Amino acid sequence: MSSVRKTRKHRPFKNLFVATPDEQSPHFELHTPDEQPSPDERHTFDEKPARRSTRLWKWLAGLAILLVVVVWLAPVLIAHSPMMGWIVSSASSDLDGSVEVGSASLGWFSPITLSQIEVRDSQGQTVISIPQVEGDRSLMSLALDRSHLGKFRLEKPQLSVVLDDKGTNIQRLIAKYLEPSDKESSTVGVVIVDGTVTIEDRTGGRKAGDKWKIEGLNLEFDKPDGGDMTLAAKGSMPDGRQASRFDVALTMPAAADATNSLTAETVSLPLEKFAGLLAALAPQSGLAETELSGRLDAKIQCKWPNGDSAEGTSISVDTAVKNLRVAGPPLSGDRVELENLLAVGDLTWTQNGFSLETASVKCDLGSVALKGNLRVDSTDTASSKASNKTTATIESLGVLAPYARQSFKLEGDVDLARLANMLPNTLHIHKQTRVTSGKLKVSLSSGKGPKGMVWKGHIETSDLTAMRRG
Repeated sequence: MSSVRKTRKHRPFKNLFVATPDEQSPHFELHTPDEQPSPDERHTFDEKPARRSTRLWKWLAGLAILLVVVVWLAPVLIAHSPMMGWIVSSASSDLDGSVEVGSASLGWFSPITLSQIEVRDSQGQTVISIPQVEGDRSLMSLALDRSHLGKFRLEKPQLSVVLDDKGTNIQRLIAKYLEPSDKESSTVGVVIVDGTVTIEDRTGGRKAGDKWKIEGLNLEFDKPDGGDMTLAAKGSMPDGRQASRFDVALTMPAAADATNSLTAETVSLPLEKFAGLLAALAPQSGLAETELSGRLDAKIQCKWPNGDSAEGTSISVDTAVKNLRVAGPPLSGDRVELENLLAVGDLTWTQNGFSLETASVKCDLGSVALKGNLRVDSTDTASSKASNKTTATIESLGVLAPYARQSFKLEGDVDLARLANMLPNTLHIHKQTRVTSGKLKVSLSSGKGPKGMVWKGHIETSDLTAMRRG
């Protein structure tokens, strides 16, 4: 039996490109059109494209994860980079000064927290120093709605206020924010906890003024979008002689037909501390040259409607001042010194004027009391029934004519001696004349009678004596 020896050159044409196991050739095969590759052979063809696709998806997944991490950490990176200073500078560009933030804690879903904030004026003087400010809205919510900034809590802030004849350093610092603007304003709330205000009075041309403090200041201000504005503040002023405190509450509803309200209460408030403040806020009033001192206990309530009309505005005052001292140019060199002053009254604005309810003033010099309702817009029909002579008499009173048509009773008594000795220049008393005693009693009433208005007046002086030298 003969054997046929097969060599490479005798291999069929279709197997010429099929490598034998002992040949080191690239692993590929060619098939004739009528021959289909096996499943293993198809896997060989698809292996490289599959690897490329898997590698591409891995790269895309890695990039996506990296992007998410960068976005997630962006607030943290910004808080610890110079970009934080740039953001603070841009946000306070309208401030006539600068703002520095020591550190910040930012997160997309956590409230903003800033530490060691300092606000300086254009002269480089520190005006506001705040150890910590914490908001109640997350960075994500602020990014989605910048019109509502939320409420910020200021822990133990320190405010330095300088009063001078041109105003205050605070007014100059935020002057641009006080200007009218067409820009849409953002709503914001502020809570101050245990704040301290240092006030230096340089009014009247003084280079180094008196300093005083407000301690334990707690304030809450809120103005929600479309809601009512509310303000509540209270604090105390340390004094070695006597403790003093104040409490203020303000409500301004957003509704067009609503009524605003303000209540204020003070206990032993030192008036001398506020003389400079009033002079700085009203430079043209001349209060910078006025000396004012005393202790004020007061309860004040004010109400006024929204809109331009003052109709419906009311003020209720109940005050007591101890050791009142007043001196200044309006008194022509005189000096008012009163141990006690009590004042009570209710004032209401009407369509054409105001109405004064029962009011009284009592002090060391005497007392004045009004009973009834005194209106400057009175058009009492009783005057139309009066005779022409009576009408002419009323009109001859000029600015006092409206009061002559109303029903009221005014009573007063004055210590003429004390008044003359206290205000000699104001009363134009001769320098060589001295009033040693005297009492004055005044009674004035106005009411309706059968034929019109009836007025009664009574003036009585007693024990009036004076001495003149020369």
